[in-house]
Amino acid sequence: MESVRRAAIRDNPTMNSGFKLGIQWCHLRSVGKAAWCATAILLGPPSCKRDPTTVAPLPQRAYVWQRDWNPAVIAAIHRSHRDLTGYVILACEIEWHDGHPRSVIPAVDWAALRTRGIPVSPAIRVMPGPVPVAADDATARFLCEIARQRLAVIRAAGIDPAELQLDFDCPQRKLGAYAKWVGALRQTISPLPLIITTLPCWLDESGFPGLVRAASGYVLQVHSVALPPGVEHAMVCDPALARAWTIRAAAIGVPFAISLPTYRITAGYDACGRKIGAYSDAIRPPWPPGTSIREYATDLDAMAALVAAWQAHPPAHCTGLLWYRLPVDGDRQNCPWPALRALTCGRPPARSCEVRVNDHAPDPQDSLSLADLSVVNTGETDEINLAGVSVKWNPPANPALVEPLPGWKITRGDHELTFHPTNRPTRLRLGAICEMGWLRFENPARIHVQILSEAR
Repeated sequence: MESVRRAAIRDNPTMNSGFKLGIQWCHLRSVGKAAWCATAILLGPPSCKRDPTTVAPLPQRAYVWQRDWNPAVIAAIHRSHRDLTGYVILACEIEWHDGHPRSVIPAVDWAALRTRGIPVSPAIRVMPGPVPVAADDATARFLCEIARQRLAVIRAAGIDPAELQLDFDCPQRKLGAYAKWVGALRQTISPLPLIITTLPCWLDESGFPGLVRAASGYVLQVHSVALPPGVEHAMVCDPALARAWTIRAAAIGVPFAISLPTYRITAGYDACGRKIGAYSDAIRPPWPPGTSIREYATDLDAMAALVAAWQAHPPAHCTGLLWYRLPVDGDRQNCPWPALRALTCGRPPARSCEVRVNDHAPDPQDSLSLADLSVVNTGETDEINLAGVSVKWNPPANPALVEPLPGWKITRGDHELTFHPTNRPTRLRLGAICEMGWLRFENPARIHVQILSEAR
């Protein structure tokens, strides 16, 4: 497809979560907001229980795509393993140096996975590069040998892999040749199933059905699209297109899983609108001065709607859902674990926050000369549904001095004022506190605060 250009984003070699997808430049039609309404402020999170009369739910797994298995990764496995049916673990990354492949082996804690007793699927990621794609070339032989080695190590650690995944953003015109790679690797690891990851634009290629039939099954990544700058409401995943792609995949008749996103992409563009680079982990590349920064977000409510629809009516030949990626503490480009847990239940994450006055819940009976105001995120996601905080005081004639802190602005009314966040969308880590500003009264006053929620 001549109108589609793909640019690979290379994983940071030391950071927690490399971005494993190629970005396609596609012009998407606009879609309406998903028909989910945000949870009301201060209400507790809804139940995650499913109706026992519904069909058996699609299994849901998560990608763990870290090279460095630090304590935060182990903690993420510990808190999530009861809510997921398995993990896809980055077990090897193949890079290119002077046209030759070189393997990079993440320091996976296989023992920690074994003790959880949850199914594990290792993955080999082949980075894009100027490499030939043929059945019996040096790269194919190297790939088969790496697969044998990694599977031997994993089995020696006491883990019986559920499958092997191969992740390679093959050029579209070479899908037929890539099928020969896939066939050779499948034969090498047999009887272990071989699952390949695929991009939506491949569905248009005549070689796609043959490619996925060369494997045991495939993963359809419906979150590999980013828009050029200037497009309103750009998303990592367009839910309307995700549904359309899934229908087309089901028609092929080969078992497939659907990969959905949890993350945000930040992209940089030069003055002419050309993409300089992008990242979805916590490390920002050293972009030059004048770079235009755009963020492409995952609409979590839309993802919840997709999950609910697919759980109620699973697509034909669909074997499950895969989330990219498992939330790990410190990963600021990803949603937190409570949000993903809500998504697996097919419901939007709860959004709620509370105001603190002098580090305490406000008491309308307290008479104050100084009121330090702050807001704390009590929801399930770092997105807080906050348009502002209204503050009134009694007696109303009591003059007040007010000072908003950076990140906030105020609007004044008669004996009241409102603090507004200056950034949209408003994000605050779960449990984190953000100071808004202060009021000082000439005489002690009783204050009343009200959270103004933003329409979704």
